[in-house]
Amino acid sequence: MKYLFLVYVMIFIVIYLIEENIIHIDINYINYKIKNNMKYRLDNPKYTKFVDKLQFKEYCKSKGVDTIKTLKIYEQKDYDNINFNELPYKFILKSNKASGRNFIIKKNIKKKSLNGIVNKCPNSYIKLRNDISGWGDIYRLQEPQYEHTKPKIFSEELIEPNPINIRLYYLNYKLKLIIVYVNNIKVLYDENKNRLNIQGDMKEYNGKTVLDNMSNDKFKELISISDKLASDLDLDFFTVDIYYINNKFYGGEITLSPDRGNTKFNYI
Repeated sequence: MKYLFLVYVMIFIVIYLIEENIIHIDINYINYKIKNNMKYRLDNPKYTKFVDKLQFKEYCKSKGVDTIKTLKIYEQKDYDNINFNELPYKFILKSNKASGRNFIIKKNIKKKSLNGIVNKCPNSYIKLRNDISGWGDIYRLQEPQYEHTKPKIFSEELIEPNPINIRLYYLNYKLKLIIVYVNNIKVLYDENKNRLNIQGDMKEYNGKTVLDNMSNDKFKELISISDKLASDLDLDFFTVDIYYINNKFYGGEITLSPDRGNTKFNYI
């Protein structure tokens, strides 16, 4: 009877964890994986083709996956010689190295001069110049994967409104979790498109996302593209970002250490 009781208890626990989507255990495990990889595995040039934004575009091309159009590429040392006159009215200026190094820029077409920087430094060319001058510097010592990238600056087509960002989590070489970003709120799904009762933010979002409205065939296409981009990466945790624009998928980026292993999810 004692052993039978233990069996019933174990069955109850398993059912409970399944009903609770077990993600509250997995996120701790994911964060452990990320921090362990940052400490012991990511300082290796073999990851450069995934984290160098320009090399990643070429990697996507080799897999038959489109990316957002690159307009011009500049050497980091030439940051002070970027000719804004040869660029369109609006575009994004990015570094191929690290994360968060980008500016959304809009120009005055008649004057052909910079008159508005929407992201980070409104109406300040000096601030822009000072910031991009340091884009070749060390990013974060705890994320060594970026330090094997030869820094460059590039301009990219600006998509408006912002493209839908879908992030796919790979754990132990298998797709584990999908996140759709809605107005900076993370809405979570399992690998079979089942919506989870957990969100990545304190704000609650009850509306439908693009994934809820996506046909099964389109969802299979999403997974196929993501799996292609994940196929060459020998690492036990990473994420693949896919942009969804006008019913078409584009390669976004691969991230090896999202949130530096400090991700938190909340029940809703």
